[in-house]
Amino acid sequence: MVKLMRENKLKILSGIEKVRDIIVHTYGPYGRTLLLGDKNGYQINDDGYKIIKKLSFDDEYENIGLKLVLDIVEKTENEVHDCTTLATLLSTSFIYEIYKKKIDINPNTFINKWNNFISKLIAVLSKQASKDISVDILQSIAKLCAKDENIGDLLGKEIYELGMDGELLIEESDNYETFIVRQEGYVLKDYISNSIEYHNLKVLLVKDNINSLIPFLNLFKESKRKNQPLLILTFNYNNDIYEDIIKLRESGYLIILYKLRGSKNMQQEVIEDVSLITKSPIISISMLHKLTFEELSEISNIKIINNSIIIPINHSIELPNNFSSRRKARILGKYSTLFVGGLSKSQMEEKISRIEDAKNSCFNALKHGYVLGGGKALFNLANNLITKDDVEQIIVDTIKVPFLTLLSNSGIPLNDTILLKEDEGIDLLTHKVISLKDNKIFDCVYGIVRALLNASGLVYTIIHLYDAKIIEK
Repeated sequence: MVKLMRENKLKILSGIEKVRDIIVHTYGPYGRTLLLGDKNGYQINDDGYKIIKKLSFDDEYENIGLKLVLDIVEKTENEVHDCTTLATLLSTSFIYEIYKKKIDINPNTFINKWNNFISKLIAVLSKQASKDISVDILQSIAKLCAKDENIGDLLGKEIYELGMDGELLIEESDNYETFIVRQEGYVLKDYISNSIEYHNLKVLLVKDNINSLIPFLNLFKESKRKNQPLLILTFNYNNDIYEDIIKLRESGYLIILYKLRGSKNMQQEVIEDVSLITKSPIISISMLHKLTFEELSEISNIKIINNSIIIPINHSIELPNNFSSRRKARILGKYSTLFVGGLSKSQMEEKISRIEDAKNSCFNALKHGYVLGGGKALFNLANNLITKDDVEQIIVDTIKVPFLTLLSNSGIPLNDTILLKEDEGIDLLTHKVISLKDNKIFDCVYGIVRALLNASGLVYTIIHLYDAKIIEK
């Protein structure tokens, strides 16, 4: 029974090592891509998270090792939306180094030493990070992640202009072209109308369903008399109301009636957003008899383009802290969509996966700063830190792995790295020594920090496996 438990622990470690052997060859711009497939189709990818999600081993204990790594990678994906391959490489390499050194381990002592040294490392790394962001730095980060110069230039420029409060949605294009559409204001989609622009509108936000137009007639008459359009947002109305509005419009009434889309929660969000933008209160139909046309809030104009109503945002808005980043971006007008084209479905999916990583790296760099890229920041730390014992040496040896893996996957002899200065790296294509700063090769520091911390989570689990008893079924 004791032997059996030991064998199963080794199988868990074997599962982790298998993951490492697969992921290590995908790392970097010259790493291999893998063909991922199941009953729903196939995809070519080199994204650590997507690869590990598709993996499965025959042995149940090797699958436990796989699941332990997947937990670390999913945590990184949820926090950073990037650096999943780095988190995989670090976590599995930590375990590889621990067992390669064959040291005697007291779990609590080991983890205390580990925590202290990782904290020291992160403090130094964070101190080195720069927040002096320019458009060309973001473009460089985007190019490296997206592995496409044109898309990198497009993406970096757009994110720089949107700023850290912005939001960039990524969708498939309906043709071969890749392009960006900037939201001009707050957009209300699916309004059926020809393209037109209205000026000096009054705004009426109704929180009820509209079953009759009688309560609105005085407001309609004033709108027509003053030749001033009236924009009405409501949760719902019946078909007769819609037909009546069409007849009124044909008679010269300037009424734009918009029914809020989506679930009740989504409708509530949108009407609250428009209320913030237009400074218009949300009222019930029962209050309409007390309301005069002059009391309605007024906005300078709206545009109706591509079956969408676009409300301009002409003033600063204070937003509640509980609003999501996407909601804030829409309200502030800092919202764009990147449409990605491709020759096939699988090619578009691969491009979108890379672009998502590039997008998240750029936004994280805006918020948290950046350090030297290509694994060189960690490599430099490893060369400058003085270690006191085997635990610290394991960390130092492991944080060199990302940089060395990039070189190895590009066919570069690893002994060349000894001669590099702190700012120097190696061009992975020409194999020549270059200045990383001059060539603007940078990484977001936040992704590296989270990958380190999450990779340490796997270490804690595996170290406690020394004492764990496996209960056989």
